[in-house]
Amino acid sequence: MPDTTSGNRGWKKQKIPRIGPEEAARVFAQCEHLLDSATDLVEDQRRAGFAQFLVPLHEQILELAVQPDSWGERTRARLISEVFARLRGIPVEKASVEEIVRISNVVVPCFLLELGRRKHHIDIQFPNDPCEASARFEFRAGPSRPNFRTPGASSGG
Repeated sequence: MPDTTSGNRGWKKQKIPRIGPEEAARVFAQCEHLLDSATDLVEDQRRAGFAQFLVPLHEQILELAVQPDSWGERTRARLISEVFARLRGIPVEKASVEEIVRISNVVVPCFLLELGRRKHHIDIQFPNDPCEASARFEFRAGPSRPNFRTPGASSGG
């Protein structure tokens, strides 16, 4: 919608909330501590799957991981290296660039899907390893507002 105030002929730009640098440093440190203190064996992590990997990550870590700035890049890189170590069973240093890109292209949208699940916008079930070619995601749209239809009411016609 155009801004109709005099002297301003442009469109109002939507402001997307971002985590500021000081807060981002704090959240990244929490992420590092959380991932470094994980004591589960790699084999247990592989069996538990991707959904269990996401459980300890709070919303700010996920939001920072998808934020398009240097803090977001650092957080994404750290989480993706953990995905390689915990779910794929290999250190990220031994992976090819193509494999890192392929895994990143799957995992980063999963962070957004998890944020949507936590905010009750969607319902999703992640496969154990979302990076496998045969992986199947199960999801459906969640309610965006209360449903006021009464049981047995017709939809009209």
